[in-house]
Amino acid sequence: MAERSKFELSFSDQPKFAAICTLIDVKKNSLSLELPLKVTPTSEWIGKKIFLYFSISQEKNKKIFYFFESRILNYFSELNGYYLEIEFPSTMEIKQKRRHFRIEAKNSEFERLMLYLIKPEQEINEIKDLPKPIFVYPPKKEKEKEKGKEGEEDKKAKETTPPIQIVNISAGGIRLKFSNKIKKALSLDMENPPDVLLYLSFLDGKRKKKLLLWCRPRNYFEDFVTRDIEVGMEFIKEASLDPKDKKRLVWRKISSEEGQDDLAKWVFLKNLRLIQKGIK
Repeated sequence: MAERSKFELSFSDQPKFAAICTLIDVKKNSLSLELPLKVTPTSEWIGKKIFLYFSISQEKNKKIFYFFESRILNYFSELNGYYLEIEFPSTMEIKQKRRHFRIEAKNSEFERLMLYLIKPEQEINEIKDLPKPIFVYPPKKEKEKEKGKEGEEDKKAKETTPPIQIVNISAGGIRLKFSNKIKKALSLDMENPPDVLLYLSFLDGKRKKKLLLWCRPRNYFEDFVTRDIEVGMEFIKEASLDPKDKKRLVWRKISSEEGQDDLAKWVFLKNLRLIQKGIK
């Protein structure tokens, strides 16, 4: 196996969440795994049974997926990060790992959210190639004259129900809810749906993350009462700015197994905080 291979670690065989760890050393009786940033183990972890998935790449872009059980022997801190020493597995299974865990989320949990509709074959090579966004959250602030209390209350009510809402999100994709009104305004044809570019800005600790993700619709559900639709989308690639030309976009494929790394960490840490608060 290549060094720094990815392992998906959880404390349950039917996990609500998992941590994407990195293999840093293989010893005679143990493996050393690097934990995600801001995940701090405690003495209660030692001796805990854990469940792990990983994959090995084969020729012709094929992968073999493995699963094994282990237990935590110890942990240590180094270079502002934490590492686990886990028991070397006695047996392994060839087993497809589960799909990325999802977490319910709201638009307000992101500093910025923008959506663009594009054709599946459309070329977006530069920032100027981006079409006009169909949705921006939060809405741009406009200078307004003094309004009565009733006007302010109406404004707040509208802000609480945006026409496009995040239902849940994972490292591998997102589910969005489109109101019937905006569905009609956009003339969405779910039999031949467009692709979506999703811009997200959020805080990862004290660092701001900005992502531009190419999303492909995979399934949808329509509420037969309200006619709102929920669309499940897969992240297929992400863009970064070309260091030599800040206007040019460089696209990188997103692994269907690993998902987008920054979102994997964000979702994991959010789950962890909910569990620590006793919500999950």
